[in-house]
Parts: sequence; structure tokens; C-alpha cells
Amino acid sequence: MGMTTFSGPVNSPGGFIGPFISAPIPFTGNYYYVNPSSGLDANTGNSPANAVKTLTRALALCTAGNNDVVLLISAVSGGTTTSATLTANLDWNKDSTHLIGVCAPTMVSQRARIAPAAGATSFTPFLTVSANNCFFANLSIFGGFGTGGASNITVSMTGDRNAFENVSFQGLADAASAGGTGARVMKLDGSSENTFTNCTIGLDTVQRSAANYAVEFAGGSARNIFQNCIFPSWASAGGAGGAALYGAAASAIDRYTLMDSCAFLNAVASTGTAITDLISLPSSAGGMVVLKNCITVGYTGLGTATALSQTYIDMSAPSNSAGGLAVNPSA
Repeated sequence: MGMTTFSGPVNSPGGFIGPFISAPIPFTGNYYYVNPSSGLDANTGNSPANAVKTLTRALALCTAGNNDVVLLISAVSGGTTTSATLTANLDWNKDSTHLIGVCAPTMVSQRARIAPAAGATSFTPFLTVSANNCFFANLSIFGGFGTGGASNITVSMTGDRNAFENVSFQGLADAASAGGTGARVMKLDGSSENTFTNCTIGLDTVQRSAANYAVEFAGGSARNIFQNCIFPSWASAGGAGGAALYGAAASAIDRYTLMDSCAFLNAVASTGTAITDLISLPSSAGGMVVLKNCITVGYTGLGTATALSQTYIDMSAPSNSAGGLAVNPSA
């Protein structure tokens, strides 16, 4: 019996079969391909052979609310990675418009990658997600600039009910950002009911030399869920006063933020310095942080006094005062 080969997405009368990430999703809109290596923005983008070059052009081709899909094709040759590069902020601002990387589904540094153009000077935020009901999967977002900024935010979220699966958010990725107290990997500002699954938030290749944060909550961000996510960091002594989770002002969060089976890994075994607190919240955060079955490495405590009064844990407790803090075995 012969074999049938498909050059693009497989369609059926019921719509697109796939992508298969954790479950097949029958997106019913149009499909646009981005190939940063060989694409041309003058192309239609409707097949791999006619791929556009930039995400900006692909997003312009999409129709809000239509469940259109942008497929970012990785291009790796001889060890060199071709990224979709940005020279200015990209605002993903069309509801029900999805972005999926075409690459091996690794959990860290996926090769379907968004990054600043070579030599780009910091602009912030690097990527904005202001749309609602979008699905992002199997890609990495690298916020490292040739000339960084002390207040750089890699991803700013104001939209609601978006899902991220197997996305690597690599912020604080240059010396200036990692050394700035205003820098963040991600900021959720009134952004609610988002789900992050199998994501990596942060990196451990640039040392954090100031008290900055992986995720900042602001504007009453409610019911955000992080499932099986990794929060890597590599702090120096100057970064010990930072935290992974942060709220600056009253009512920063609302209802709950759930961290389910997440690992917070600060590289203390690779010349790093322990970070004092996992969580930093104001006295009236407006909601609670729930840690379920989580683990921390390279932190000396779960949070500041005001944070702990608004934090609930269900996790292993090697120390009664600091549940979930991993320790070296005594034998």
C-alpha cells in the first residue's frame, strides 16, 4: 500500500486536525506560515513554500475572532538558529489568534524563537499580549538585547483567558536587564484567567545582579494558573533581595494565583547566591497565592511576612518554617 504525504496542515470536514500539543484542537480559521530564514513578506503566507518572513506581517494577515493560526517555522542549519526578530514592540492584539512553533517540543529554548534583532537597543515591553482567547505553544521568547535596559519587561500581559503551553519566557537575558530593579520576565497587569502549562519562566545563563522579579502581578490579576512550570534563575549577592513572584501595590492580585507542581530553581550549585524570598507581596495583595506540590532550590524562605500571610501551601516540608524548600540530604 502506498503512503500519502501532506505538505501542510491536514484538514477534514470538521476543520484542522491538530496541532497535537496536550490535545488536538480543531482550529477552524486560516493558517499562515512564518519562515524567518527563507520567507518573504510579499508572499501570501498560506503554505510553507509561500511563507512570510515576519510575525508582524503574519499577524496583519489574521482576522480577529476567526481562530486563525500563525505557524512559526524553526530554521536551524549547522548549529545556527534563525529567530523571528523584532526591532520594536509586537502587540499580539487580535482575539482568538494563535501562535504555534514548528520545532522539537523541548521545554527550554525551543528553536521556534522570537528574539530582538542583532544589536537592537532595548525597548520595553518586548512582546505585549493584549488579546483574549489566544493559544501560544512550543516556542521561546528571548528578551536579551545587545544594549539592554534596566527596566525591560520581556512579556507584558493585559489580555484575558489566554493559554501558553510549552513556552519558554527568557527574560532578564542581558546584563543591563538582569542588573535592573525594574526589569521583569513577565508582568500581568489586570490580566486574568490565563493558564501556563509546562512553561519555563526565566533563565540561568545571565546572572541576576539586582533585586528584580520573574513575574509581577498588578491591576487585580485574577485566577491565573501555572501548571508544571519551571522558574530558573542564577542570582549573585546583589540579586538575593529579588523574588520569583511579586506584587508591588495593594490589590495586585485578585482571588487566587495557583502554582501547581512548579519548580523554582536558583543555580546555587553553579556559583549562584541564595535568594531570600520566593514571594514578595504588599500587605493587601487582594487575593492569595496557592503553592500546590511545589519545590524550591536556592531560596532561604518562601516569602516576606506580608507575603506569607496571603500564601497557602500544600507541599512537602523539609523545614516546618519553609515548606517545599529542597535541602541537601544528610546521608
